[in-house]
Amino acid sequence: MASLYQRNRSPFWWIKYRNGAGKTCYESTGYRYGTASETAKARQLKARKTQEEADTARVSNAEFFDHWVLTFLETRYGKRPNTLTKYRQSWNAISAYLESLNLRRPRQVKREHVMGFLAWRQKPPRDSGMRSVCLNSAILDTKVWRIIMFEAVAREYTMTNPCSRLQIAADDPEEKHEISAEEEILIRDLLKTQPEWMRISFEIAMHQGCRFSETCVLLKDVDLDRNQITFTIKGGKRHTTKLIPALRPLFERLKAEGRETAFDMPDQRARPWHRFFHKKGLGHLSFHCTRVTVITRLARAGVPEQQAMRFIGHATLEVHRVYQKLKTDDLDACVAVLNLPCTA
Repeated sequence: MASLYQRNRSPFWWIKYRNGAGKTCYESTGYRYGTASETAKARQLKARKTQEEADTARVSNAEFFDHWVLTFLETRYGKRPNTLTKYRQSWNAISAYLESLNLRRPRQVKREHVMGFLAWRQKPPRDSGMRSVCLNSAILDTKVWRIIMFEAVAREYTMTNPCSRLQIAADDPEEKHEISAEEEILIRDLLKTQPEWMRISFEIAMHQGCRFSETCVLLKDVDLDRNQITFTIKGGKRHTTKLIPALRPLFERLKAEGRETAFDMPDQRARPWHRFFHKKGLGHLSFHCTRVTVITRLARAGVPEQQAMRFIGHATLEVHRVYQKLKTDDLDACVAVLNLPCTA
């Protein structure tokens, strides 16, 4: 129960109460104790704080973030394992931030907390257990937080979503480069001393142009009789495309070994690839450059865009063309068509 008291050398009533997080607070009411009308207002404030304490005490523990968020994510994204893994990672960072501020319930979160998270995520304290990320990754985490807070609103755990409409401009993403023929040879040579799963992942990506998570394909989705392969792509959608024949011996071996997936996904997912490229003097590359390379090679070979999009799984030309990295040396066909006599 809230209570009023006086402090030495202060003309105001002071109040003691417990806030929504259960923390005991001591603060001035701003009402003078020598004035009857202001004393009445102080007592009204005490009554409100007492009622708030009673309301808080009636709130079920189910409202606390740590009692429902993970279950919500698993229920909503359980059939999309890659998405679920990413959202869990985002929530781990958000949860560590909330814990540092002693924010346990949705109704305690304000917009300034969300904005503060962006700076915290890019340079978290050493004792947080979180690694630093770029601004764009921090923004992606707030998008996961927004989904969680919308669920909190739906459950009537809070009235508003402080994560919505942040309108924060992301940094321009780093350009993804095409892997040159020389670099491809070097990478394959360097991978000989790396874990097998990295060699398998690289070969699937360099032949099929798929994303890293998609290289961990279920072997039941590799149809050697029809020469087809089905990937689970973004949004949990299924994409069936032609299997590049050069990969048949690899998949035949993996199936013969009784595996369920092409390889076991490492706990840190793509992090080992980041370390690999940087330690081997190839810091300008990333695993996603394999997708850029495949799409560029298709364009250079004159494969129609619609066919290339169907093979890769792109839904729009705008996205597909971002991956094409044709150079001036690839424009000889244009020169051959347009190199007509000049009469000027």
